[in-house]
Amino acid sequence: MRKIVYESTEFYDSLLIVGPLWFLAYIVFSGFPDLDRFVAGAFYQGRGRWTGDHLSFPDAVPEWGGWLIPLMAVSIALVFYAVSLRQGDTGKLYVWRNHLLYLAGTVSACIFVVGLCRYFSPGYGPSDLTVYGGVLSGIGRCFPDSHAGTVFCLFALYFVFRDTYPRLARLVLSVVLFSGVLYTLTEMARGEQFLSQSLATLVMDWSLCAVLYRLSLGRILGAKPLPLPRHQAMLVAVTVVYWLIFFNRALFGQILSQRGLGTLDILVQATGVFMLLGLGFFTVLNLVVFPKVLKAVLVVLTLTAATVNYFSLHYGVVVNSDMINNVFATDIAEAGELLNFSMCVEVLFSALPLLFIIIQSPVVPQKFMKRLQWAAGLSVLSLSLGGMVLFASFQGLASLVRGEPVVRHMITPLNVVSATVKATLADARAGEARPRTVIDDRPELGPTWRQPRGSLTVVVVGETARLANWGLAGYERNTTPGLSKRNVYAFRETVSCGTSTDVSLPCMFSRVGRANYDRKRILEEESLLPVLQRAGLRVFWQDNQSGCKGVCDGVTELKINRDMAGKLCKNGHCFDGALLAGLDTHAILNPHGGTVLFLHQLGNHGPGYFRRYPRDFEVFKPACRDDKLQNCSREEIVNAYDNAILYTDYVLSGLIDWLAGMHDLDTALLYVSDHGESLGENNLFLHGAPLVIAPIEQTRVPMFLWLSAGYRERLGLDDACMREVASRSASHDMLYSSLMGILDVKSSTYEGKLDFTRACRNPNLALKVAGTRVSSGLKSRNE
Repeated sequence: MRKIVYESTEFYDSLLIVGPLWFLAYIVFSGFPDLDRFVAGAFYQGRGRWTGDHLSFPDAVPEWGGWLIPLMAVSIALVFYAVSLRQGDTGKLYVWRNHLLYLAGTVSACIFVVGLCRYFSPGYGPSDLTVYGGVLSGIGRCFPDSHAGTVFCLFALYFVFRDTYPRLARLVLSVVLFSGVLYTLTEMARGEQFLSQSLATLVMDWSLCAVLYRLSLGRILGAKPLPLPRHQAMLVAVTVVYWLIFFNRALFGQILSQRGLGTLDILVQATGVFMLLGLGFFTVLNLVVFPKVLKAVLVVLTLTAATVNYFSLHYGVVVNSDMINNVFATDIAEAGELLNFSMCVEVLFSALPLLFIIIQSPVVPQKFMKRLQWAAGLSVLSLSLGGMVLFASFQGLASLVRGEPVVRHMITPLNVVSATVKATLADARAGEARPRTVIDDRPELGPTWRQPRGSLTVVVVGETARLANWGLAGYERNTTPGLSKRNVYAFRETVSCGTSTDVSLPCMFSRVGRANYDRKRILEEESLLPVLQRAGLRVFWQDNQSGCKGVCDGVTELKINRDMAGKLCKNGHCFDGALLAGLDTHAILNPHGGTVLFLHQLGNHGPGYFRRYPRDFEVFKPACRDDKLQNCSREEIVNAYDNAILYTDYVLSGLIDWLAGMHDLDTALLYVSDHGESLGENNLFLHGAPLVIAPIEQTRVPMFLWLSAGYRERLGLDDACMREVASRSASHDMLYSSLMGILDVKSSTYEGKLDFTRACRNPNLALKVAGTRVSSGLKSRNE
């Protein structure tokens, strides 16, 4: 039954209408902005001048002259229609009566609909934009292209003649297309229209003509079923072209946006990449010789490519093995903020036509050896053509890869396949249970511990806090009002190990660091925490995110008491204020020894920044309250992000006050974020960009140190020296040795040059203080 329905001409007839309507919707909601900018830039001469400033269509006719053609068509059709009515049912024009009425009505409808949409459109033309020397004023009223609409509305003539005079119909269609394209190029050369605006007009007019043809004349559009691919090679070719056009927009956008190259050079590069990738995909996919297996592979890769395309366009995501590891490490609650209903709808919408073609294509079954020979022959042919393309454009492609190394991570879906294979087979996975190499089996506590007074050191690992929006770093907004009133050593800037938690967290507590980065070694060796514990300190890890990524292996993990946290925990997440909820200090503290408590925040993790703080902290308004950042203005996104920073300041200030109240202990707090965040700069959002291209917003993070008076005495720390050190740049590579220095742990893995407190600590003064405390303790016992 299903097969009969899909082979009916009525069903395929509806597809000839639905297909163009789908493409029109795609242009309206997605468009091709990079291609638009490239084409507009090719016609722009600078200082507000365009190559077609003195052109119109035709050159001798004023701009309004384009409206004469459709008006004449409507007038002539109405005149002949009136004549046919006077002649009656026996006149020569009787058979054309309905067609004439259709022509007049359709042309009028096209002009009216295009004009109406344009009147309410907020879209601007190139010459209106400031980047092209224009001045934005009012609403744009440039979408769709009403100028091209005056030509494309004549598609109605094609439908008038298609049944009785098919050759004439095809000639008319060719003339209309040629004239419309010429008019479109003229308008683009004058800076009046973007390419996508004219393309939308073409599709809109065609759809209106086809729909009214079906409704008014009751004719089907296709006499035969749609010519779906019947051979494997054709199906693969259609799929590959679709991938390159619709799912590699980020790749070609990167190519088209290159600076310092001429328009022709960029076109050669783009054409070479298109052909080379197309032939490469075509070769590999043709090796899958079983039709059902091929279809399954194509469906999976298409959905994957559509998903990657969504995140690339909306968030600037670049897919590499680190990004795949981030996906593996993301918990359900975090993923839920990204994988929302609207995202699924958009992904399915962009992939729907190709999925239909793949599933419904009646690929002709062939014998195994014949299929293998056919696939091998096509592969050899493709490789030969690919070699020729590579040879012809090698210089341009080589310079592209050298100058834009990120492009190899933008080839969809190849990037997902290669990154997944690398992340699964080659990369070590953070957080996996594995035996870890002991890097120092005999660390010990230094001489400052020869005293009866204990200590509590809290290390807070921030999440996605970027330095650019940190009040203590000079941000124009005071997002850290609480910390600015506490006596903290705020570092000028700190460079992160990576741009994601999965990379940064294991790296920042490893002796390896970023300078000698080796992910496999970092994840095979134990982190700083077991070393501290082996030296004699009590070490605990409390997490409010997606886990410690293996950093806390071998030490005690504490859990947030959600019952004690109350309203601070809801919808699968807890605000960071819940980190100490239900914490039994008597169980973890050692009044005569050292305790180190690591707290891992949820911080500013996006895209739901508004979910990271209670509503009472929404100071900066209006704030984006949507997980889909593209639905918010950049101002709203920044406001929500800054509100989350403000809440982080509140939590950290409260932690300092809590520690300052422990008069029987020496207390300290070290805060550092794991990585930064992009908030729309250069169309990038979130984090996780490959380090080679990562903007500083993702790699510059805040860090500060707070010490109680007793702790400063314990270390013999010089305040002025420490403030001078904090005025310099630091990095995650310093955390390992600096924490050992602060905690006075002696280890063979310690590197003094990476300890930012070393130059400011006075060992002699620290020992003197320790001796005084020992004497005071003995005296109090004797008394």
